[in-house]
Amino acid sequence: RPWTNLKPLAWVRLASNLNLQGYDIVHLCNQTLAFLAGRYPTRSVLTVWDLIELTSPQERFGRLAARFLYSGIPKAAQVIAVSLATAHELRREFRIPDERLSVVTPFAAPSFSLIPNI
Repeated sequence: RPWTNLKPLAWVRLASNLNLQGYDIVHLCNQTLAFLAGRYPTRSVLTVWDLIELTSPQERFGRLAARFLYSGIPKAAQVIAVSLATAHELRREFRIPDERLSVVTPFAAPSFSLIPNI
């Protein structure tokens, strides 16, 4: 196993190739892209699923990588938390004010159902 998870480096490399100029809103659909919110602070919407790498890191340098990747969370124009628990963590860790924080829980409409075993 490598000495560290290289996924954070992949996110940074991806970001260097993005050109998001000319868009009215930039939706960053995962907290690992939060560092991009600093580039687009007045028009970025960020969805945060959890802060697990910050609160309970899975990798040796997970907390350090998370601090960098999540650095844009307080800079986003609007932050969407997918649960009340995540909203609570965002308030505690980043002091996100209520007017910039929304809780939108993902769910499937009742018309969707599991495919029965064949």
